[in-house]
Amino acid sequence: MAYKFQAGIYYGSSFDEVWVAVGESGSVAATNNVDSWTTYQLSDTTDTSLTSVAYGKDTATGATMWMIGTNNAYVTSGSEVTTGASAWSDLERIINTNSHRALQFGDTGDGVWVMATRAKLKRNVSGSWDVPTTDLNLNRAKGIAQDGAGKWALAATVYNTGRPSIWKSFDDGATWSEAWNWPTNYGINYTGNRDWNIAYKSDKWVAAFPSLGIVTGSITAGPSDSGAFSRVFTSSEDLRYIAAGDTNTWMAIDRARNVYISTDNAATWSTTTSIPGSDAPSGLAYNNGTWVVVTDGTVDNILKSTNNGSSWTAVASTGYSMHDVAVDRILP
Repeated sequence: MAYKFQAGIYYGSSFDEVWVAVGESGSVAATNNVDSWTTYQLSDTTDTSLTSVAYGKDTATGATMWMIGTNNAYVTSGSEVTTGASAWSDLERIINTNSHRALQFGDTGDGVWVMATRAKLKRNVSGSWDVPTTDLNLNRAKGIAQDGAGKWALAATVYNTGRPSIWKSFDDGATWSEAWNWPTNYGINYTGNRDWNIAYKSDKWVAAFPSLGIVTGSITAGPSDSGAFSRVFTSSEDLRYIAAGDTNTWMAIDRARNVYISTDNAATWSTTTSIPGSDAPSGLAYNNGTWVVVTDGTVDNILKSTNNGSSWTAVASTGYSMHDVAVDRILP
């Protein structure tokens, strides 16, 4: 595909942060001021349910760029994304399946993009998605994370069951094996509106699963280990999104808008102020003291917190149900 690149927007001695949210009807909301967002729709309407957005680099040139993934596993790359639909390339389908959610860039060597949907996974190296599709022995991969040094993890479910599972890769997503699974079947495999996610920061892998709660652990070589991850927070809610903040702070949110905070590097968790409104959260991101949540509503559906969830302020009404949000920071 033809990539379109984005360089940071430079003001004096620092780069202004850019946030991007994506959603239904090909909708993209973008801003370089978190309090003021512009919403537009992609020109290519081949697949208009935009389910993920991430920031990284072109794997051929090293130029910074954005990537959007759709429900049916199409991708588009973007540059100068606050300017409108012309910033994005045409859609290209890279995996022949749907229910896409997991997309991330890993900045090792020339870098690699990894996209996973259901049991299938594809990598972008050397500037293209030419690497063959990998078919994993799992049911649904929904969340993805990496440590910036070639180690990756997928939050998934065990094939033909509703048991939470985490898969691992030590070679930038080229090969995978199961790292851990939970013994209880929560029946979350075949429910289309559920998500589960994993994040990484400072040698800590943290995952959130519906009905199970939050687990933390390590990813090491060898066979699947039932003790590799342990549950640190139990919740019967539809717990689904998780992200790392500053220092030892983490945040998780569930479909009922409850917000959970840890200030001891995910060891213990407590509730804080719930996200206002009646719509279900659908994405979570953090940068430089600001948390941003998007919801599946159409009004007041982008919200921010600058005090670790103690209070929330609606900053945009996009008019479209949103599915994901990211900032121009390469994770982890």
